[in-house]
Amino acid sequence: MLGPVPRNAPRPGARALAMGAGAPADELAAAGWQVTRCDDPDRLEHGEGVFGLAALDGPIGEYEWDRWLLQRVHGLLEAGGALVCSVPNLLALGLPDRWPFFAARAALQLRRSMSRALRLAPPAPRPFAGRRYRVRQFLAMLAPLGYFDVRCRPAAGSPAPFTGEYVVEARKAASLLGADAGRPFPARDAHVRLYETASRAFLEAREAWRRAHAGLRVDAPRPLATAEFAGQNALVLAPHPDDEIIGCGGTLAALVAAGARVTVLQATDGSEGASLLGLPVEVRRSLRLREAAEVGRTMGFHDVVYWREDNGNFRCTGALVDQMKALLVRLQPRLVFTPFLADAHPDHATLNRIFAHACGVLPPQTRVLQYEVWGLVPANRYCDVTAAGALLERALLQYEAAMKVDDFVHFCENRNLYHAYTLAGTAGRAEAFLDLAIGEFARLAPPDRTRA
Repeated sequence: MLGPVPRNAPRPGARALAMGAGAPADELAAAGWQVTRCDDPDRLEHGEGVFGLAALDGPIGEYEWDRWLLQRVHGLLEAGGALVCSVPNLLALGLPDRWPFFAARAALQLRRSMSRALRLAPPAPRPFAGRRYRVRQFLAMLAPLGYFDVRCRPAAGSPAPFTGEYVVEARKAASLLGADAGRPFPARDAHVRLYETASRAFLEAREAWRRAHAGLRVDAPRPLATAEFAGQNALVLAPHPDDEIIGCGGTLAALVAAGARVTVLQATDGSEGASLLGLPVEVRRSLRLREAAEVGRTMGFHDVVYWREDNGNFRCTGALVDQMKALLVRLQPRLVFTPFLADAHPDHATLNRIFAHACGVLPPQTRVLQYEVWGLVPANRYCDVTAAGALLERALLQYEAAMKVDDFVHFCENRNLYHAYTLAGTAGRAEAFLDLAIGEFARLAPPDRTRA
């Protein structure tokens, strides 16, 4: 049980969110709070700064997407609002179910080790059936999401090593960095070092691609003058719903603000997302496209085009090349945004192949800006998107199916700060691109052996 309302909660009279069987909804209502009860995290209401207090007793251990739940609740809290939640203790040595759990965990680790040693297929993942935490593991999730003043105590007065659960209290700060948000950007050298350590595989892949294309001249990075594209068309090629925001969302916002007409092509339905597994096929094939439509309205895009290709069977075909040609002829875009040619995701490579087969219908002065999703580009162009931080966060949070699995808000925040430091030479946010003439892009695009 959560026990008393945390000392740092706002005064009664504000709205309170109660989740889980043990959440003190009646006690909060009796104390004067306006209580909203929600026992299904997937049915949380939308909005910003709605609640002064969120009391969660149960969902953290019972809901598969725990980080996402904390992130959603953070967005619903007012500035300085309080979170109080129960956290099941993994190392609750006094509970009778812990010793069978530890034995089963050891057996699973042994099977995994034997599978690797014998080069067998790893054991199939088990369906989610709840989780417990090392308390430090849980607390480590809070600060990056924008929680501060974190306090932790054993529930019901039990000694810490033996308690079945902890009660964690925290308050809401801004989730994004920046002096205006009250969370200053970290020092340049420290952030660059940490980011390059965490992104070593991306950096190595970028350098391998650069060596393989040693004849390609890449000039020093220059800022993109978005004002030059007022009244012009820009086309964004998105293999999956969310790639356009992850890779170039801030730049697209700047283009829209400058008066450009931004069209996004959503090539696939995104139905292979991990959070969609187990849902009916018709839901899987429509949910992320509905999210894309909502994001398009948030971003002010001129149009969103849907191919609705099956995410599990996306191929470069003659029919899709013809559709791409027709789109290019209709729009005549001055800028085309597409994933980096070295991006490891096969769907990203497929969409690039389709575009490479079709791009001959565009004039040679068309520019292709390759953006970053699962990789880093050898950048020769960047766009300062510092002012778009809050808009990018809002758009990414609307992509709930993807955000349940990966925290793209802070993935982009850390990457874009790195680019601001290393490309623009200042603290802030910047998106990076490899900018090529369309003929050069077509020459570098890998050959396609699957086209039918």
